[in-house]
Amino acid sequence: PEDGETFPDVLQAYIDNGSVEIIPWEGLQKPAYEDCYNKHNSEYDWIGFFDFDEFLEIDGDKTAKELLAQFHYADVLVMNWREMTDSNLVHYDARPVKERFTIAAPADCGINHHVKCFVHNGINGISFNDPHCPNAPQLRVVNVMGDEVEQKPLQPSIIHAFARIDHYDTKTAEEWVNIKQRRGTCSGDEITRQKRAANVEYFFSLNERTTEKEHILGVRTANEEPVKKPTKKSKPKTAKKAVSKE
Repeated sequence: PEDGETFPDVLQAYIDNGSVEIIPWEGLQKPAYEDCYNKHNSEYDWIGFFDFDEFLEIDGDKTAKELLAQFHYADVLVMNWREMTDSNLVHYDARPVKERFTIAAPADCGINHHVKCFVHNGINGISFNDPHCPNAPQLRVVNVMGDEVEQKPLQPSIIHAFARIDHYDTKTAEEWVNIKQRRGTCSGDEITRQKRAANVEYFFSLNERTTEKEHILGVRTANEEPVKKPTKKSKPKTAKKAVSKE
């Protein structure tokens, strides 16, 4: 992170009281989820599978434990993303993300069809084909309305009532270019350029497009002329002398 903090710096008090354990993991996210569930599901009634830029939000004063108790009959509870915008901020500052980014993208934006989940304990054969929803034979999956739904990472309905996962994905243009754009894209090949261009367009699909943000993200604005490459100057042709064959 920009301020040099590490996970133990932020979580040390919770590590000390036994609430948090940091497990070093090398590899992909999906096997990490499976390893966590298989090793620890017998210790808890439910395990939630979220990223560090995802925050569980519950309406009213209900706790997560009270919310989950309503769905004791289910195997999996899925909750839609609520994508948070940059709130028209451009540069990083040290405030918590929940204070900095308070404006959500339109509720019906496509990315909000994604869900994240809590998984009930004691289920055999749990696997994660993607990080959003687990797979196992005959899982009973419900949404926050209590409706039974299919085992899919994207759900047809977007429901933000009662509970949701606020997703602080892009943050500011400065953070997007420093973290998202540069992560794993150090080469200068055409595929890399295409990925970066796609990342920029994704950023602006959620956030207001401004000239300042475009400059930070390395985008040429419509009013700027493209840089012309210097052309080789051709040498002036000299008149050929007529040569007499006599």
